[in-house]
Amino acid sequence: MDNNPPDTEPEQSEDKVQPFVPYLAQLGMPNSSYTQAPYTGHGADAVQAVSTPTPSDRGSLRPLGLLILGFFIISLGLFLGSGAGEVGKFVTIGVEFVPLALLAALAYAGVKNPSIRVFCYMWLALVALAVLLNALSNMILAEANLPALAEWEANPVGSSLSGVFRPGAGAALSWGTLLFFVVTLLAAAMLLRPVRVLMSRLMPVDPDNFVHKIALSILTLILLSSLVPLIVLGAPPILEILTNGSLTGLSGGLGQNSSLSIRPVDLFYQLIWTIPAALVAAGWPVVRVFRAVMVRLSLVRPSITQAIFGVVFGVVLAAAANYIVDPGINWLWTTMGWPVTNSAAFGQLLSGVTNPVGAVLVGVTAGLGEEMAVRGLLQPRIGLIASNLLFTSLHAFQYNFDALLSVFIVGLILGIVRSRSNTTTSAIVHGVYNFTLVLGSFILSGQ
Repeated sequence: MDNNPPDTEPEQSEDKVQPFVPYLAQLGMPNSSYTQAPYTGHGADAVQAVSTPTPSDRGSLRPLGLLILGFFIISLGLFLGSGAGEVGKFVTIGVEFVPLALLAALAYAGVKNPSIRVFCYMWLALVALAVLLNALSNMILAEANLPALAEWEANPVGSSLSGVFRPGAGAALSWGTLLFFVVTLLAAAMLLRPVRVLMSRLMPVDPDNFVHKIALSILTLILLSSLVPLIVLGAPPILEILTNGSLTGLSGGLGQNSSLSIRPVDLFYQLIWTIPAALVAAGWPVVRVFRAVMVRLSLVRPSITQAIFGVVFGVVLAAAANYIVDPGINWLWTTMGWPVTNSAAFGQLLSGVTNPVGAVLVGVTAGLGEEMAVRGLLQPRIGLIASNLLFTSLHAFQYNFDALLSVFIVGLILGIVRSRSNTTTSAIVHGVYNFTLVLGSFILSGQ
């Protein structure tokens, strides 16, 4: 296996020329039953005819029915099974990943089976609603007086709602709702071919590829909706919740998991969900076998040189970020009078993993999980800048804009490492980078 696959994998160009033939070849199936129309042009000028599978080819989708059924049952169980204890925490974390994996499976199946596209659009709408509700709920909790909210929930008849929300919360939530509406329109616009043609001039996507169509829509929604709470509140919502008061006393998952501090086991749960979700999003087992997915994600065995480079560069990058990039950004933000990330609240958020064991878990989770999803899965399809913007936006729930700039710079460097080598090397760099920062914070704190 090539240790240095190109940033644009062979199947990316083949997806445009012959969207189904490479997949069938990887599955060991004959290609002759497909009538493939030629592909002409490039980017916005591309014109591609959709090939029609024969009945025998449709029969190859029977295992997919089991896959879809299984993912639907798991997703339903995640929504209904969130409860107290570790099981509840585990499935709550899974809610972030399984619905997206199912959406990817449906999109891949919809390429060859138009009837499945109907279910894909329906599931896309449900996932989009869940994404918006998640961002909105974080914004509402950040604007709430949590002790007063817990008191009202315990005694709704004898308590007043007047003190449940902070002054000005109504205006903030109104602006947030308006922005969420605009974000929804922009995400829906990605379903229109003229918009995708325009996007194909900016990133390596095929405007006629159904998988790319669905991906652009949901990724646009996730990217922009993640930024809305920060824009409206002027501070990351999770840190605002931490400073507003304890979640103890609230019903549901919030009350049962009253501490927002990240635990080491939470990182382990996240990794368990991230890996299979990324594999499914890359086409396994719908259109690619496992080995082909590894190539698609550029997860290969690194050379000795790449491994050594990953470790050394990870330490150097951590030192540069801690002593050059972050102080420089902080100086700029302070000079301009812009709000900076609440370091005390952020330290409280990470207090459970600011130890040697936590450093290892943070390194492995970020190195393997985030690099698989962002640099391995998304970067070859939507480009370096777009994938890094999405990566950065996902940190907007706990970082202000100063720290987001730092995340963007580091992510850009990781993306360049990925494009010049492979995802495995960028994962090593990312893992060592996070490990070094967390362990350094633990040592400097004197704990």
